[in-house]
Amino acid sequence: MLKTAKTLFLTLTVLTMCSVVFADAGKKQGQPVITDAHRVTMVENFNLRDATTYSFGDGCSDNNSGNDAAAWISIDVTDVGAITSLSLTGTYTVSESWDGEMRLVFGTTDVLYSFNIGSLSSWDNQEVTFDLSAYYAGVELNDTWWVRIQDSYDDFGGEGCNFSMAVEASNAPAVFFSEYAEGSSNNKYFEIYNGTDADIDLSDYLVLGNYNGNPFNDTLRFPANTTVTAGDVYVVAHEDAASDITAFADSLIENPYANGTSYIATFNGDDVRALVYISGTDTSIVDIIGTLDGDGDGVSGEGSEDDPGSGFDVAGVSNATKDYTIVRKNEVVGGNGGDWNGSAGTDSVSSEWFVNERPTADYTPPTLGWHINEPCALNAITFTLIDSYGDGWNGSTYTFTNDLGEVVATGGLESGAFQQDELCLADGVYGLVVGGGSYMGEVSWIVYDNTNQDTVATGGAPFDADVAINFTTVPGCTDPSALNYDANANLNDGSCYFEGDSCSLALDGGIINGTPINSATTEALDADWYSFSVDVDYDNVSVSLCGSGFDTKLEVWAACDAAEYIGYNDDACSLQSQVDLIDVVSGTYYAKVYGWSSSFGDYTLTITGWQNPEGPSELTANAGVEVVDLSWLPAPPTDATTAMGRNLFANSNNRKIDGVSIEEHQLILLDKKSKHRIDYLTHES
Repeated sequence: MLKTAKTLFLTLTVLTMCSVVFADAGKKQGQPVITDAHRVTMVENFNLRDATTYSFGDGCSDNNSGNDAAAWISIDVTDVGAITSLSLTGTYTVSESWDGEMRLVFGTTDVLYSFNIGSLSSWDNQEVTFDLSAYYAGVELNDTWWVRIQDSYDDFGGEGCNFSMAVEASNAPAVFFSEYAEGSSNNKYFEIYNGTDADIDLSDYLVLGNYNGNPFNDTLRFPANTTVTAGDVYVVAHEDAASDITAFADSLIENPYANGTSYIATFNGDDVRALVYISGTDTSIVDIIGTLDGDGDGVSGEGSEDDPGSGFDVAGVSNATKDYTIVRKNEVVGGNGGDWNGSAGTDSVSSEWFVNERPTADYTPPTLGWHINEPCALNAITFTLIDSYGDGWNGSTYTFTNDLGEVVATGGLESGAFQQDELCLADGVYGLVVGGGSYMGEVSWIVYDNTNQDTVATGGAPFDADVAINFTTVPGCTDPSALNYDANANLNDGSCYFEGDSCSLALDGGIINGTPINSATTEALDADWYSFSVDVDYDNVSVSLCGSGFDTKLEVWAACDAAEYIGYNDDACSLQSQVDLIDVVSGTYYAKVYGWSSSFGDYTLTITGWQNPEGPSELTANAGVEVVDLSWLPAPPTDATTAMGRNLFANSNNRKIDGVSIEEHQLILLDKKSKHRIDYLTHES
């Protein structure tokens, strides 16, 4: 029996239900929320439909004696079809005071999910319906279905009884025409796409054909085990088509005007082609190009009355099935079920098809041989992202750049422990950078070349080196600015080193008391080494990063092979560093500039030296009325630090003589002189 209905409604009791499940609902009685579901992403919109109902009977699944004691309730469904909508109804009783612990386990042996159904402690024989269409769409109905109640803490949660599932199903999977071309001469083909998530056997399908408005009179049958993998296409072409077309063909149809017997690949635009699904003794049209009822009078196959003329209109293009290639839009997920007019549409918006250039002896449509997912004509690469903690890469990313510095692929692991990105890369050497986030020690990755079945590279983060894709390589340092640049190398193996990378490769820091050095570290863990010359012995030397633009650390070394540094500092001046040394002999010294933790940025390195004074210094004389004020720094004591237990140099603004500041001493002298002058004048008088 030939059916043109796209969807099979299974003929059992039909119920109309109102769902009590809302994506934004709070925990109110009668309004549970599915908060998570294993294996899948949360459903955002619940949309129940009238559907055929299957009852699990009057049994209950009770976990009040623990999860292991809860019964599995099952039902065998013999109806055939792929589910398009499914809702599950049950009556629930929660026997504990904790809300939200009840879990509903439901499905088949192959497709079994566990849902947290947001149960409420107030449920007492509460009937609740969940729309689970998003989880079971496309699943074959003909199977044993199971339901069971569990508790997320296994501390006795309650029971579910009287389950029934309401199902709408299609008796044909998502297999349809993805492309049809009526080109010059015998450059003709059509393409069948497997839009399911499993392999299909085309022996379960037929292609029917007609000519000039007549009934179907030609049939293409496929041999048993004609397998089309999920997401792939099967191309049927005329045997005398151009070689670029026949190279993609899975089946070549002999020319009926020579030795062939089928006209299925010999069409002129006004012929109909239908894809038919076989289910037992039943058949149904799942997709069609053209219509047998060309005049629209409801009677099909009336010959010239139903002949469209030159061809059928598509997307507002007249006779688009002649001298054109029509390609299904990516958003189309199933056949038209025999509704050609709805599929063809009246313009580019309403149509399911694009209308493109026809094939010729010199032109083959680039869409031939694939649908939706364009195959990689280069090197198919799988980049596997792994996180040991299971919470994603925490901001780290990977980036491939070509020899022109262009980014050709990038990505990251947003969440979870594992992800695989499919890339398509040409032969060559690529710069690969991985990192930039937090907790980089959790990150690992694998680059696998599917084309050559070879693991190209593996690593962690941070990572910055070259990887070769199907390319003969000479490993080495490929950076011309590096000290060990190898002009013969074409693969950067990470061995490059640069001036300033280590003590032995230190940058020239000049001579002490020279011009301050302004530079920058450019990434986390970056460090710059400098050598500087101390030309004479100094009593004091200061190596300072004060005023720099990030949280610095600083080390000063007397020699590269020394066991340890002679000075180290973290935060001498706010977050910046300064090392102060005394009694420094002349020679070459080294400074290491780096950041605290992952800090980096601009810095100013200042290196100064000075001697302690050997006699009175900074002598100043200020004339006054019959007095001269003198101030000076006294000569340092022999130990250059203290005299009689008093620090003379800690603060030049706090100089004292016998416990009296110089300023106070000056006032005392002035007062004495004033009194002496008064006594003198009195005596003279």
